[in-house]
Amino acid sequence: MSNKSLLFAVLPPVVSSLFILVMTSVYLSISLPHIAAYLTDTIEFETGSSYSSIQISNYNKSVTDNVLIQVPSSLDAHSVKSDKPLSIKISQLTSGTNTASTLIIDAVPPRQLVTLMIKSPRAYRASDVVFLNSHELKLVVIEPAKESPLDLVGRALIIGYVIAVIGTLAISGILSYRTSRKEFRKFYHRHRISQEKQIEKLDSQKKELDSQREILEKQIGDYQRIARWNIKYRLTLLKRIEDFSKELSYWRMVIRQLLLANEDITKGQVKKILAEITSVLKTYTVEAISEEKLKVLSSLVQEMEESDSKGT
Repeated sequence: MSNKSLLFAVLPPVVSSLFILVMTSVYLSISLPHIAAYLTDTIEFETGSSYSSIQISNYNKSVTDNVLIQVPSSLDAHSVKSDKPLSIKISQLTSGTNTASTLIIDAVPPRQLVTLMIKSPRAYRASDVVFLNSHELKLVVIEPAKESPLDLVGRALIIGYVIAVIGTLAISGILSYRTSRKEFRKFYHRHRISQEKQIEKLDSQKKELDSQREILEKQIGDYQRIARWNIKYRLTLLKRIEDFSKELSYWRMVIRQLLLANEDITKGQVKKILAEITSVLKTYTVEAISEEKLKVLSSLVQEMEESDSKGT
C-alpha cells in the first residue's frame, strides 16, 4: 500500500473524530445554560408561613450580577436568606389585589451553587416564579418533576452526537467525491489520450486517402487526355478519308463522263468498269461512308481543334 493510499485510509476516521469532538464542544458551549435555577413549590406550615427554595448554579467563570426573580408574594429584607454572601435587594409591585416582589441579586459567585430560602405569607407554585432576564443571562429554570442538569447534558450530548454524525457523513461524502473525481480525471485523461491517438490515426488515413485521390484524379486526367487524343486522331483520319472520298468521287465522275462520251460503251459497261476500279483499289470503306457522316465527323474535328486552341 502506498503512502497516499494509507493517508486516504486513515484520514477519514481521524477527521471524523476531530469533527465530532469540535462539534460536540461547540454545541455544548452554545446550548448549555450559563446559569441554572432549581425551584421548589412552597411548603405551608401550621403557623401560616410558607417556605420555598431557589438554588442558583452559576456555570460562568466570573461573578454574575443583576439576576431578577419575580415572586408572587409580598417579601421584605428578612424574608430571604442565602447560604452564600450575596447582595439581595427587594422591590415591591402591587397591581390591584395582587402583590409581587422582585428580587435583585448581585455577586453570585462563579462555579458555585447558591441556595435561597424564601419565607412568604402565602403559598405559591414554583411555576409562578419568573426570572425576568433569563434570556439575557442564558439562564434555564428547572422546576420540580422536570429535567435535571444531567438531562440537559445528556440531551446536549445526544444532539451534538447527531450533528457530529451528520458532519462525519458530509466529510466522508466530500472525501469520497474527491476520490471519485480523481478517478474520473484519470479515466478522462486515459480516454482523451486514446481519442487523440484515434484522431491522429484518422488524420493519417485521411492524408493517405487524399494522396490516393490525387493520384487517381491525375490518372483519370491522363486517361481523359489519351482518350481525347485518340478520338481526335480518329476524327483526323476520318477527315482525311473524307478528303480522299471527295477526290475519289471527283475522279470517278471524270472517268464516267469520259467513258460515257464514247458511244461504243454503254452505261452498264461504265458501271462495271468503275466496280472493277473499286475492287482493284480496295476502296469499299470510302464508298460506305455517307456524306452526312463525313460532315458530322468534320464538324467534330473542327470543334476539338478550336477547344484545344482555347485551352492552350
